[in-house]
Amino acid sequence: MKTRSKFLNRLLTAVAASVLLPGTLFAQAWVARHGLSPADYQTEFNTHTANGYRLTSVNGYTTNGAEKYIALWEKVSGGAYVTKHSMTAAEYQTAFNTYTSQGYRPTLISGYAVSGVAQFAAIWEKEIRWRLDCKT
Repeated sequence: MKTRSKFLNRLLTAVAASVLLPGTLFAQAWVARHGLSPADYQTEFNTHTANGYRLTSVNGYTTNGAEKYIALWEKVSGGAYVTKHSMTAAEYQTAFNTYTSQGYRPTLISGYAVSGVAQFAAIWEKEIRWRLDCKT
């Protein structure tokens, strides 16, 4: 008899627990949307951030030549962050230079093409500088 891998056992345990104990393992609130036009994405962004959600993932793509977005917002804490979408390469570079000079770092960059032109969506988060004081 073959033995199952530790990963498979953990996965099966997690699935069983999520069925038997709904809401206990995966209780973190989140909202996911796909197929959003740039205007719809902006509306969803405004709505969810106003309700305490943080954008944690965004990816741009095209379908039938139209620019679309898939995005994930989570109810998680975090420092200051900024996001931008529908940026050309030059606009992305300008945003990158601006935000990194203000102490932000890119945590997600999505590149995609719209009518053969490179476009970008990105998330920058404020860098947290940790300081450890050791006194003996």
